[in-house]
Amino acid sequence: MFLTARERYGWIVILGGTNDIIHRSHEREAWDNIANDIIRTHKLAHNYGAKTLLVTIPGEKCSDEDDSGCAIRKEERSYINNQLRRYAMSDSLTVLCDAAVKMPRINRTNYEEKFYWEAGLHLTPMGYDRLSEVVYKDLLWGIEQ
Repeated sequence: MFLTARERYGWIVILGGTNDIIHRSHEREAWDNIANDIIRTHKLAHNYGAKTLLVTIPGEKCSDEDDSGCAIRKEERSYINNQLRRYAMSDSLTVLCDAAVKMPRINRTNYEEKFYWEAGLHLTPMGYDRLSEVVYKDLLWGIEQ
């Protein structure tokens, strides 16, 4: 299948994998598949002449006591994010936006938690505004390089 586009984009921002962690199998092979799918998406964009901003997968709010899958999802997210970080550091057409580090879910006050995150996985509207600021700063940095 050949894709055609009317316009070419200089930059594409890619945040993927969040829902995959929640809905896919939690076996190690699935972790590699998620990371590889995201990396393939970046390479596809590069084939069309775009540079990419790789956004790591932000954390979710869960408690090991309340959710038996919480610990495994944390480990899975960490593994995938580390794979993505390695890729971004090795590819000159990709800039890393480490949202997992810049918007951590741990060590937050209750106020910050309620301000930026809904229960579980998703951000609040203000949280998405904050994420967009993080993305913007890293994208601007990438453009200036």
